[in-house]
Amino acid sequence: MQRLQDETGRPGAHVAQAWLDRDDLADILKLYQRLSVVRSVRHKPRSNPAPGGMADPAFRDGFRRLADHGLLLDLQTPWWHLHEAIEMATHAPEVKIVLNHAGLPSDRSSEGLDGWRKAMVDFAALPQAYVKVSGIGIPDRAMFASNFPVDGLCGSFETIFSGFAEATKDKSKNDRERLFRRTAEQVYGLDR
Repeated sequence: MQRLQDETGRPGAHVAQAWLDRDDLADILKLYQRLSVVRSVRHKPRSNPAPGGMADPAFRDGFRRLADHGLLLDLQTPWWHLHEAIEMATHAPEVKIVLNHAGLPSDRSSEGLDGWRKAMVDFAALPQAYVKVSGIGIPDRAMFASNFPVDGLCGSFETIFSGFAEATKDKSKNDRERLFRRTAEQVYGLDR
């Protein structure tokens, strides 16, 4: 990714994989710090109480280390684990947390959606919390994201993007600019 950015100027930023609970995390973070394209690391924590979950002391230590390297955490976890993310966030409040896939609201029942909404409201109370894909009501902390090319299984990029454009058509120009561009520029330190 760094070579591609050096040669073409794109991508503007990259979210790299890092397992926050691994013994080699310090070496990986040193490497990423030398790559200007890397702005964040992505981790899918395991379910607690298993090692590798957000309550695991090794995971929390890894989360704290991100601050030393100026990196964000792109967190992929279902909404029912957001209480663990909220607790973890207190250990390094300067580290921005970007929740991927809007907290994975896969349970579309009334109870499931109510639980997801409450968890998202609680997560949004963190000043360092951001969300990808959803959160249209607070565009200064939400940003459009696709999971392309994986999302290509259900539609083209144009289909996915036009769906978001349609869903936000009644929002102000300022809100749409924040959702589709300015929040990502700010969070990931992108040049326009």
